[in-house]
Amino acid sequence: MIRRKSFVSISMALAVCLVIYAAMVYLPSEEKVAEGELSIVTDHSSNAAKAGLSTPDWVLEEGGEEEETKEEGPYTPNDPSAQFPPLSKFVQNQEIISDVSSLLDFYIIGFPKCGTTALKNYFARDVDEVLMGSSEICLWKSNHYRIIANLASELHDMKETSKHALQRQKAERTVMTSFKRAIKCPNIIFDDECPDCIKRTTDIFHKTSLIVALRHPIDFFRSYYNFRHYHKYPNFQFDDPNELIGPCSDETMSVCTDHARFHEYLAKFGKTNMTSTEELNLLKILTKGKKHPKDYEIPSKILLVEQGQMIDDTELFRQDLKSFLNLQYDLPPMEPPTRTSLDKFPDAEKREGFIDICEEKHKDVRAELLQNGKDAAQWIREFFMASEDVFVSSRDDFLERLKSWEVDPCDHV
Repeated sequence: MIRRKSFVSISMALAVCLVIYAAMVYLPSEEKVAEGELSIVTDHSSNAAKAGLSTPDWVLEEGGEEEETKEEGPYTPNDPSAQFPPLSKFVQNQEIISDVSSLLDFYIIGFPKCGTTALKNYFARDVDEVLMGSSEICLWKSNHYRIIANLASELHDMKETSKHALQRQKAERTVMTSFKRAIKCPNIIFDDECPDCIKRTTDIFHKTSLIVALRHPIDFFRSYYNFRHYHKYPNFQFDDPNELIGPCSDETMSVCTDHARFHEYLAKFGKTNMTSTEELNLLKILTKGKKHPKDYEIPSKILLVEQGQMIDDTELFRQDLKSFLNLQYDLPPMEPPTRTSLDKFPDAEKREGFIDICEEKHKDVRAELLQNGKDAAQWIREFFMASEDVFVSSRDDFLERLKSWEVDPCDHV
């Protein structure tokens, strides 16, 4: 009897020991729970780590926490699977305190009335991989670096948009998308008061590519004149557009024939040698007592787009645009414009001052613009496109469009 009781006691003691052992092995301590080791998505984190990726936000939101096994590498803002550092890592007291170069992938910088707004709206509306700045951001004021800091802040705030876009795509795509951030300001290229603003911008955002849109100088002048007349009415009124031949002034509000000398503004990027007599003869900018364009040399890659290429919207053009911007997915077709001239300019009184550039009385303006077009086309073709930093879509097609700048479009009306 004594032996039976002893056996029962021993058996019970062993059972208790087994229960305690099991609890120690299989039940986590409070410390282990806090570390996230019970997360139901632990496998997701480990798989991401094996692939060399950061743990996606949607994994961490379910309770997981990425284990730090090595020193934290440089943050890549274009990776939507990575957590954004706080804004204080980039900007404090409106001053940039660390490298923000990866926050801006491309910048649509010109020229006005050449399709830049259509391009911006296309990226903002139809291209999931691109996050466009919500407004036109122009960086040419005296407190330039403070404006740059504000821009970095706005780009940083795009993280919420990026996160939402990721959720929309998650159900449709198996591969995560790297987002490109972009802004637009077609007038920055014209600013004579701050000729080095683009250089100062690209010195900070040195990974940024530039898109420059162009069109026939005569069409450019007509469109820009009518646009200014309508939106600045009644402050912009010139009875005779011949008054706008030559350089601009404050009164002309950037509308003048010299602003159709596109090549002189492109020359400020410093992508050509500017040593041959032939090239220098095409650049009046070098005779105006200003700094040499080489002083404004920038590191950026540049894509030239002739407006007609956007209008024709070929698959080849979209493929070239995708390649230049290093996008992952094919670009959708560009929607043709649906707004008519009356939609854009509904006020009849303001439209009364619009010019028909093909009228005989404007022949002197057209002659000046046509010469500007010939000079620009020659310089772009022979000098600018020779740079390894300058790209165009479908070279032969682009050259044909440049050749059309040497012909007055009013001759065919």
